[in-house]
Amino acid sequence: MLGQQVLDLIWEDGVAMPDAETSRYFLNLFSRILPVRTAPLVAGAACERPLAMSDSLELAPGLPLGDVLVEELPLDLDYDTLVVMLPSGEQNLGSLLGGAVAESLILALSLGEMPLERENEALHALAQAALRRAAELEGAGAALDMAGFRRGMALGLGRYWMAGETLTATPDFLTSPAMIAHLTRLDPDFAEPDLCLFGSRLLDVSSEPLALEEWIGRTSMMLRACLGAPESEFEPLPQDISARFNFH
Repeated sequence: MLGQQVLDLIWEDGVAMPDAETSRYFLNLFSRILPVRTAPLVAGAACERPLAMSDSLELAPGLPLGDVLVEELPLDLDYDTLVVMLPSGEQNLGSLLGGAVAESLILALSLGEMPLERENEALHALAQAALRRAAELEGAGAALDMAGFRRGMALGLGRYWMAGETLTATPDFLTSPAMIAHLTRLDPDFAEPDLCLFGSRLLDVSSEPLALEEWIGRTSMMLRACLGAPESEFEPLPQDISARFNFH
């Protein structure tokens, strides 16, 4: 989504803090799937799907998303935070969670250092790991609507991969022969990752939520190790100031 469109969401359509129950539910489960510092928000009717963005995203020259949010909302926001906007029109929290996870994985790849020729393979591996982790949480008693989560993941990944509903409608959509054939048509070098060796542990880059850049860096390194891509050194940039504060 372009910067001006995000500005329109904030200034014209309305972006708000989620209620306490929604925020607790979302952050509790999201952080157990993706260990990244996250600020969930609720967007109005013009927002049709979950959005995942860096707080440093420039909406206009010299105008980062985080600065706009702390000015418009009763919000203190740490620098280097993942901002997730959830559409108010979707009431299924499982679907919102799944969509937000899918968009966050896509963002991580776009900002990370995975070789371009391995990005589809990397996203496929991360998505499989996220679905497995969600199923593990549900099996351990978490209040997670797995069908809704899977649907949200499928919609997000389907948009990215230009895969129609016929390819994403089944519970095994990621590993179905039709999806693998579709991804191979998009990328002739695509090879379905074998998760037997690492499974959902692919996501285990920290036991606590990390700053966005560090999470992306560690995730990229984990992917390189698991998929056999060339290694790349990661050094998070130093921050002199840790947070933005709303003084209104």
